[in-house]
Amino acid sequence: MLARLAALVVLSSLLTGCLVIEANPWDSQKGGAGVKSHGLVHGHATAGWPAEKSIVRLGIFDGPNPGTLLHLTIWKLLRAEIGFLGASLGVGPLDAGFGVLLYEPAPPPYCNDIEAANIEDDADD
Repeated sequence: MLARLAALVVLSSLLTGCLVIEANPWDSQKGGAGVKSHGLVHGHATAGWPAEKSIVRLGIFDGPNPGTLLHLTIWKLLRAEIGFLGASLGVGPLDAGFGVLLYEPAPPPYCNDIEAANIEDDADD
């Protein structure tokens, strides 16, 4: 019993040592509000309206993130991805994804990201 508990503590500390977790507030300029992790486990849970202009987009073995096997986007209403070891789903302004090793889900570009990039480009001119 004690050996199992020690192994569980060591394993959980090793996994958490390989992660970087970011938390963005609601007024952040890039990437939407929410939580993102990078490292051995990639994941996100964010909120914001996607900057999607296409009505329908479908990709097989092609998508916006590394390791995507199947990708479907229906305007700003639905976004679904299936990766090698993980998945990502977005419904309206809410988006969440989880992937391990080869699949690295990331939130879609949001409307605020595009507006911020346009403002920065205008300031550079």
